[in-house]
Amino acid sequence: MIGKKNIVFGFAFFILTALLGPYMYNVMAPKENDALQKKIQAFGELQKMQQNKFQDDLGDKLTLDKVGEKLANAIRAVEELKRKQEARLKLKSGAHAHGNLESLLNIVVGLALCFLAAPRLLKQAISWLFLLGALLHSGMAYLSYFPPFQFGWAESLLKSGAGPILLLSGLVLMAVAATRWLRSEVIKD
Repeated sequence: MIGKKNIVFGFAFFILTALLGPYMYNVMAPKENDALQKKIQAFGELQKMQQNKFQDDLGDKLTLDKVGEKLANAIRAVEELKRKQEARLKLKSGAHAHGNLESLLNIVVGLALCFLAAPRLLKQAISWLFLLGALLHSGMAYLSYFPPFQFGWAESLLKSGAGPILLLSGLVLMAVAATRWLRSEVIKD
């Protein structure tokens, strides 16, 4: 049963990608919220300075250094919030969304392979194209954007486009094979 590895991989990978949702909510969202609070505080201090016509509590004019420091703090707070939001969005739209899709795709392909009376070598090629495609696409997104990892080499592999190319190749081969060899009963390999 050649498609079995795709089915097992699909369910295991789906569990992994499903667990990423609570991680993003419980770990990444509070960090983003902390950054938002820092931004609000920094801009509040700037607004207070402006309302006080750039004078301190004693009525003396604030120095350029003091104003510049508050402005720099506000800019850093905005940049930190932006970094936290981008990290969560990369993980959500990359690894999480594509991982869910590619795990389900592997399950469906694994089941479909069970009904193909195609040559064994062709079925193995289709099976491995989908497995490797998912690993080189959403799998590399995990290793690129998931905070415990964030490996540069994984991001290079992800950006190479190898994963999507393998998945598309698998789809083309599966379509051709299904056109010729799809049967209504399970085929014993």
